[in-house]
Amino acid sequence: MSAVTAAETVAPTFEHLRARFAPIFEEIGAGVLEREADRRLPYEQIDRLRREGFGALRVPVEYGGFGLTLVEQFRLLIDLAVHDSNSAHVWRGHIAFVEEILIEKDAQRRDRWLTRIGRDRDLIGNAWSEVGNRSWEDSSTVLSSDGDGGYTLDGEKYYTTGTIFAQWTSVAAQLDGERVFVAARLDDPGVTIVDDWNGFGQRLTGTGTTRFVKVPVAADEIRRSAEHDTWRSSLVPLFQLVLLAALAGIARAAVDDIVRYVLGRNRRALDGDEDSSPRDDVLVQRAVGEVSAAAEAAEAIVLSAARALDDAHDVHDAEEADARPVFDRARLAAFRGQTALIPLVLSATERIFEVGGSSAVAAPRALDRHWRNARTVASHNPVDHRARAIGYYELFGEFPERRRAGTTAPTSAAASSDAASAKKES
Repeated sequence: MSAVTAAETVAPTFEHLRARFAPIFEEIGAGVLEREADRRLPYEQIDRLRREGFGALRVPVEYGGFGLTLVEQFRLLIDLAVHDSNSAHVWRGHIAFVEEILIEKDAQRRDRWLTRIGRDRDLIGNAWSEVGNRSWEDSSTVLSSDGDGGYTLDGEKYYTTGTIFAQWTSVAAQLDGERVFVAARLDDPGVTIVDDWNGFGQRLTGTGTTRFVKVPVAADEIRRSAEHDTWRSSLVPLFQLVLLAALAGIARAAVDDIVRYVLGRNRRALDGDEDSSPRDDVLVQRAVGEVSAAAEAAEAIVLSAARALDDAHDVHDAEEADARPVFDRARLAAFRGQTALIPLVLSATERIFEVGGSSAVAAPRALDRHWRNARTVASHNPVDHRARAIGYYELFGEFPERRRAGTTAPTSAAASSDAASAKKES
């Protein structure tokens, strides 16, 4: 199987791409337990995905990509997460970066980046967060003028998921007291990347430290924070949806593992006949059924939210009266999905241990990795805050972060009217 070339101008069907990536995903999954046990980052696996165009799924065909919808992209991301949730999680920053480039108004920058991602197969990591700041929006990383029309980047980031595998990373920095975002090339000698992520789950995502010392940044790679903070931006729900796709994959992997585990046991079913086996135990059947139902629901939630994001992408340039309710529905879909999906998957990854005895917790089986990985993913963006945001929207017709100091909440009548308008077709 060879990577698509720039000469290909006809988009393959989604079914063709799914069949094309399936054996690659299976190969990645075949070594997942060994990599987990040895803490070996999936360098070869991510590079294979990169070369095969996994990062170009949304890039238009004329730039060497595949032109998929978000729903189709997230189907493939879930497929990958079933085999290795770490390898799926790695693409979080890249996926968000691509969506921003697809709506980039600077034609030259859009063409430049779509070519890098589509034809050159570049992977983009994320380096926005720092340790010890009062807010994730704070940054001690600084962008300074080099006196010759360019800039240099200095600072240290943590939680830089995917950066260790990438060619570029998106960095949040301060420029003259203003928060900006820049793209930094990672092969510069001033870049140091350390695999020091110490979480108990998703250990192989490269979510560690990245340091920048006098790293050059071109002036046309600087973007102001306000460009990301507009209500037209889908970054918040998109970042969240990548995590939910990882969770959906974890749930399906848990089903596959416990079915394999149950079918491989020959001990007589508890309270069963002499010739019975664990698969005949009605309580085992119930546990497997509950986990399977949770996995199916998780995938449906992700794809439903992806459809809402597709809708938002389609109206990005529409007038506010038409576009804003669509963007609100996309954000609500991601928040509702997070609030509903996380308890489902966490419960499912605990429930799998009800199908067996002490052998289910044997370290070589690594069944605990499903819960550890799910719990780690779920710890991003606390669910309680999302649930509150949904409730606030239902009551006031807007998200809480849009309220400004000194303003008053809308009256109940106005709120109900606004909320009803925005919730149409949601």
